Amino acid sequence: MWFAILLVLGIAPGAPALAQLTGTVMAPETKEQFILRSRYHIPGRTAATVVYLHSLALRDIREEYSSIATRNDDGSWTVGTMGEIGPAAKAIKLRVVPEKLRRLSKADGAALDALLADEALYLTASTLPVEPDNSATYRTMEIVTPGHRVVVRWIGALEGKAGRVADLVAAGGAGAKGRTRR
Repeated sequence: MWFAILLVLGIAPGAPALAQLTGTVMAPETKEQFILRSRYHIPGRTAATVVYLHSLALRDIREEYSSIATRNDDGSWTVGTMGEIGPAAKAIKLRVVPEKLRRLSKADGAALDALLADEALYLTASTLPVEPDNSATYRTMEIVTPGHRVVVRWIGALEGKAGRVADLVAAGGAGAKGRTRR
């Protein structure tokens, strides 16, 4: 049975996420990313150290994006971002935004490593409800490392260390600061 679940989620058997999927409860929004990706046969990226960033806006137009940053064996970071856009009415066909892969620069990768190594990052509190409303873009970030796990939910500006992690994953570095803050 678990084999079938992994295939639906786009994860090969034996992938590093197996322990996460069977031994750790993922945030509902992280699970939604795997479901979104599976609709378009885009694999969910996994690694021992991973940052999942989910964005959902429900207005006249529905926009949902999934960004997954994985730390590679050589210490570099790869970010895969894809999405789905369309009318808010589910009966109308949505349009896929194909996945784009990019590597973080060495400087941005080192900055992300330093942020993830900081114990204070994992003390970030999140008090937003799990279900978004129709008035704003609702974002969730789940950070999983071999020693830590934290889920942060926000609407509007995300400041501090968690905000810097989100900016690196969503925008690919310092050049696009603030993209996760609207």
